[in-house]
Amino acid sequence: MSRGRFEDGVLVVETNGIPAGRLSEWLGGLAHRDALHAVERYSVSADGRWLDLTLTLDDPATLVKPLVVTKRWVRAPRARILHYGCDVMSAGLSGVFAEYLDPRIIEARR
Repeated sequence: MSRGRFEDGVLVVETNGIPAGRLSEWLGGLAHRDALHAVERYSVSADGRWLDLTLTLDDPATLVKPLVVTKRWVRAPRARILHYGCDVMSAGLSGVFAEYLDPRIIEARR
């Protein structure tokens, strides 16, 4: 279940109840439990040119400390946004997180 809210101009989306192992493929084989808690924070840079994401994944049973992933998109006013499902798995975006994670970082948190 996901819930969103705004905090000082930042969109915060919290997700609980992610099935055990659902993100394992994208997390370098990390076998998380169903207690995995995700917090996404989306913010726009001061100049309005960038959309920044900070994703924090926390599962005390499998991670020594939370795993933090960041991503940044440049604003492209003329770009066409394609439709895709919100759920990464249904959208066919296999590996979408893996490309932003350094396997050494994942291993250090096991």
